[in-house]
Amino acid sequence: DMKKMDKQEGYNPTGDRGYKKVEVTVSAYDGRTFKAWVYSSRKPKPSQPCSSRYLNILVSGARDAGLDPTYIDRLSSRPTYKPSPSVLSLRSEVPELGSLPPMTVEELAKTKEDGDEDDPDSNVHVSIHGLIFRLPKSKVFFKSHRGRDITARFSRHFRGISMDANDDFGKRPFRLP
Repeated sequence: DMKKMDKQEGYNPTGDRGYKKVEVTVSAYDGRTFKAWVYSSRKPKPSQPCSSRYLNILVSGARDAGLDPTYIDRLSSRPTYKPSPSVLSLRSEVPELGSLPPMTVEELAKTKEDGDEDDPDSNVHVSIHGLIFRLPKSKVFFKSHRGRDITARFSRHFRGISMDANDDFGKRPFRLP
Protein backbone atom coordinates (compact mmCIF):
# COMPACT_ATOMS: atom_id res chain seq x y z
CA ASP A 1 0.00 0.00 0.00
CA MET A 2 1.30 3.40 -1.03
CA LYS A 3 0.97 5.13 2.38
CA LYS A 4 3.00 2.40 4.09
CA MET A 5 5.68 2.55 1.38
CA ASP A 6 5.80 6.35 1.60
CA LYS A 7 6.39 6.15 5.35
CA GLN A 8 9.00 3.39 5.10
CA GLU A 9 10.92 5.14 2.33
CA GLY A 10 10.87 8.55 4.01
CA TYR A 11 8.76 10.19 1.32
CA ASN A 12 8.04 13.83 2.06
CA PRO A 13 6.18 15.66 -0.74
CA THR A 14 7.30 19.13 0.33
CA GLY A 15 10.61 18.58 2.13
CA ASP A 16 14.15 18.53 0.87
CA ARG A 17 15.06 15.23 2.57
CA GLY A 18 14.05 11.65 1.91
CA TYR A 19 12.80 10.51 -1.45
CA LYS A 20 10.63 12.11 -4.08
CA LYS A 21 8.21 10.04 -6.15
CA VAL A 22 8.54 10.01 -9.92
CA GLU A 23 5.96 8.56 -12.31
CA VAL A 24 7.52 6.28 -14.93
CA THR A 25 6.31 3.99 -17.70
CA VAL A 26 7.28 0.34 -17.26
CA SER A 27 7.05 -2.65 -19.59
CA ALA A 28 5.74 -6.05 -18.53
CA TYR A 29 7.18 -9.30 -19.90
CA ASP A 30 4.15 -9.67 -22.16
CA GLY A 31 4.78 -6.27 -23.78
CA ARG A 32 2.12 -4.28 -21.93
CA THR A 33 3.15 -0.85 -20.65
CA PHE A 34 1.72 0.94 -17.65
CA LYS A 35 2.44 3.77 -15.26
CA ALA A 36 4.25 3.15 -11.97
CA TRP A 37 5.86 5.18 -9.21
CA VAL A 38 9.52 5.00 -8.20
CA TYR A 39 11.21 6.62 -5.24
CA SER A 40 14.12 8.78 -6.30
CA SER A 41 16.74 10.55 -4.23
CA ARG A 42 16.22 14.27 -3.80
CA LYS A 43 19.99 14.66 -3.69
CA PRO A 44 21.38 12.32 -6.33
CA LYS A 45 24.95 11.23 -5.76
CA PRO A 46 27.44 10.62 -8.50
CA SER A 47 27.24 7.07 -9.81
CA GLN A 48 27.90 5.17 -6.59
CA PRO A 49 26.91 1.52 -6.29
CA CYS A 50 24.40 0.55 -3.64
CA SER A 51 25.31 -1.37 -0.50
CA SER A 52 25.33 -5.16 -0.47
CA ARG A 53 22.46 -4.95 2.04
CA TYR A 54 20.30 -3.00 -0.39
CA LEU A 55 21.23 -5.19 -3.35
CA ASN A 56 20.22 -8.26 -1.33
CA ILE A 57 16.82 -6.66 -0.70
CA LEU A 58 16.38 -5.97 -4.43
CA VAL A 59 17.41 -9.51 -5.42
CA SER A 60 15.15 -11.05 -2.77
CA GLY A 61 12.23 -8.92 -3.97
CA ALA A 62 12.90 -9.87 -7.61
CA ARG A 63 12.87 -13.57 -6.68
CA ASP A 64 9.69 -13.18 -4.59
CA ALA A 65 8.01 -11.39 -7.50
CA GLY A 66 8.95 -14.22 -9.88
CA LEU A 67 10.97 -12.01 -12.20
CA ASP A 68 12.95 -13.51 -15.06
CA PRO A 69 15.98 -15.50 -13.78
CA THR A 70 18.24 -13.81 -16.35
CA TYR A 71 17.32 -10.41 -14.91
CA ILE A 72 17.88 -11.69 -11.35
CA ASP A 73 21.33 -13.02 -12.33
CA ARG A 74 22.21 -9.67 -13.93
CA LEU A 75 20.94 -7.81 -10.87
CA SER A 76 22.85 -10.11 -8.50
CA SER A 77 26.12 -9.48 -10.30
CA ARG A 78 25.99 -5.69 -9.95
CA PRO A 79 28.93 -4.19 -8.07
CA THR A 80 28.29 -2.97 -4.54
CA TYR A 81 29.76 -0.17 -2.47
CA LYS A 82 33.29 -0.73 -1.21
CA PRO A 83 34.59 1.76 1.37
CA SER A 84 37.54 3.90 0.32
CA PRO A 85 40.83 3.90 2.25
CA SER A 86 39.82 7.23 3.84
CA VAL A 87 36.51 5.76 5.06
CA LEU A 88 38.32 2.70 6.43
CA SER A 89 40.76 5.03 8.18
CA LEU A 90 37.89 6.92 9.83
CA ARG A 91 36.31 3.64 10.90
CA SER A 92 39.57 2.61 12.55
CA GLU A 93 39.30 5.69 14.78
CA VAL A 94 36.07 4.46 16.42
CA PRO A 95 36.96 3.94 20.08
CA GLU A 96 36.83 0.53 21.75
CA LEU A 97 33.50 -0.06 23.50
CA GLY A 98 35.19 -0.67 26.86
CA SER A 99 36.75 2.81 26.77
CA LEU A 100 33.39 4.60 26.57
CA PRO A 101 31.13 5.57 29.49
CA PRO A 102 28.06 3.32 29.79
CA MET A 103 24.54 4.58 29.14
CA THR A 104 21.39 2.59 29.87
CA VAL A 105 18.52 2.26 27.40
CA GLU A 106 16.46 4.37 29.81
CA GLU A 107 19.10 7.13 29.89
CA LEU A 108 19.31 7.03 26.10
CA ALA A 109 15.51 7.35 25.83
CA LYS A 110 15.60 10.49 27.99
CA THR A 111 17.77 12.19 25.32
CA LYS A 112 14.99 11.86 22.70
CA GLU A 113 13.59 15.30 23.44
CA ASP A 114 16.93 17.05 24.07
CA GLY A 115 17.39 20.37 22.34
CA ASP A 116 15.07 22.61 20.39
CA GLU A 117 13.09 20.98 17.56
CA ASP A 118 13.38 24.10 15.40
CA ASP A 119 17.13 24.46 15.92
CA PRO A 120 18.95 22.51 13.16
CA ASP A 121 22.13 22.55 15.27
CA SER A 122 20.38 20.87 18.20
CA ASN A 123 21.65 17.36 18.97
CA VAL A 124 20.05 13.98 19.69
CA HIS A 125 21.49 10.59 20.60
CA VAL A 126 21.12 7.38 18.58
CA SER A 127 22.65 4.01 19.42
CA ILE A 128 23.55 1.16 17.09
CA HIS A 129 25.77 -1.86 17.71
CA GLY A 130 26.69 -0.68 21.20
CA LEU A 131 27.85 2.79 20.18
CA ILE A 132 25.95 5.96 21.03
CA PHE A 133 26.19 8.81 18.57
CA ARG A 134 25.44 12.44 19.36
CA LEU A 135 24.16 13.84 16.07
CA PRO A 136 22.54 17.05 14.85
CA LYS A 137 18.77 16.57 14.69
CA SER A 138 18.95 17.57 11.05
CA LYS A 139 21.01 14.40 10.35
CA VAL A 140 18.51 12.03 12.02
CA PHE A 141 15.74 11.95 9.45
CA PHE A 142 13.41 9.50 11.19
CA LYS A 143 12.20 10.88 14.52
CA SER A 144 11.61 7.27 15.61
CA HIS A 145 15.41 6.78 15.73
CA ARG A 146 16.01 9.58 18.23
CA GLY A 147 16.95 8.53 21.75
CA ARG A 148 16.90 4.81 21.05
CA ASP A 149 18.96 1.77 20.16
CA ILE A 150 18.19 0.82 16.56
CA THR A 151 20.40 -2.30 16.33
CA ALA A 152 17.60 -4.88 16.34
CA ARG A 153 15.46 -2.70 14.08
CA PHE A 154 18.14 -2.55 11.39
CA SER A 155 19.05 -6.19 11.83
CA ARG A 156 15.45 -7.01 10.86
CA HIS A 157 15.61 -4.55 7.96
CA PHE A 158 18.80 -6.19 6.68
CA ARG A 159 17.04 -9.57 6.70
CA GLY A 160 14.02 -8.16 4.85
CA ILE A 161 11.69 -8.32 7.87
CA SER A 162 9.26 -5.44 8.37
CA MET A 163 10.72 -2.96 10.85
CA ASP A 164 7.36 -1.38 11.63
CA ALA A 165 5.44 -4.61 12.23
CA ASN A 166 8.18 -5.89 14.55
CA ASP A 167 9.36 -2.68 16.23
CA ASP A 168 10.72 -3.04 19.79
CA PHE A 169 10.75 0.77 20.12
CA GLY A 170 14.37 0.58 21.31
CA LYS A 171 13.36 -0.98 24.61
CA ARG A 172 14.22 -4.36 26.06
CA PRO A 173 13.47 -7.13 25.51
CA PHE A 174 14.57 -6.78 21.89
CA ARG A 175 12.11 -8.91 19.93
CA LEU A 176 13.33 -11.04 17.09
CA PRO A 177 10.59 -12.47 14.88
